[in-house]
Order: sequence, then C-alpha cells, then structure tokens
Amino acid sequence: MTLAIVGAIIFTIILVSGCTSSPGDQSGYQARGYTSPDNVEVTETAGVAIKNFEFLPAEVTISKGGTVTWTNEDSAKHDIKFSDGTSPLLGKGESYSKSFEIAGTFDYICGIHPYMKGKVIVV
Repeated sequence: MTLAIVGAIIFTIILVSGCTSSPGDQSGYQARGYTSPDNVEVTETAGVAIKNFEFLPAEVTISKGGTVTWTNEDSAKHDIKFSDGTSPLLGKGESYSKSFEIAGTFDYICGIHPYMKGKVIVV
C-alpha cells in the first residue's frame, strides 16, 4: 500500500472512533448533567450566591436551554447586568432567574458594583 492510502485509513479510523464516544455524543448527555473533558460539571440549572460582594461561583456551565438563579445573600442590593439587559434590584433573600437558549459565553456584572463579575457558559 502507498503511504497516502495508509494515511487515509488511519484518518478514517480516528474519525469514526471519535464519532461514537460518549462526550462527543450531544444527543442528550446535557440533560442528565455530565462532566466535560475539562472536568467542568454541565447541568440544566445552576445557582449563584451573591455574597460578600461576589458572585459565588463566579463561573457556571449549563446546557443550552438551562437556567441560572442568582440569590442575594448580602444586605446591600445587587443586580445582574448582561449585554442584553439587567435584572431587577435584588434585596437580601431575593432571587432572579434567567434561561439561556443559545450556546456561548455570557459575561455579567453587578450594575451597582461593576467590580463584581461573573460568567455563564452555555454548551
């Protein structure tokens, strides 16, 4: 066999084996939650505490169509400001939820305290 044919066979084997492994199968793993190859937990929902003037955790990863809920545990009021809008002001004990229908990375801040930053990754 020529080197080109051997290379084509190896490429085909790698391509086919990559199509049948589980993390690459996007047909439903996200709905159950799973750990990505980077050891990041992917779930349908995530909770973020607003505590000590921080978003905790500062970064969450959810599946497309999932929801994040922020709960203010500070006595100060906070909001969640994305490029496409801002939540209502949240007093202590109040929550705000947002669903994410498209994949991507969505950075946000507290509009009152812009040094407070967070990120939602949607896969």
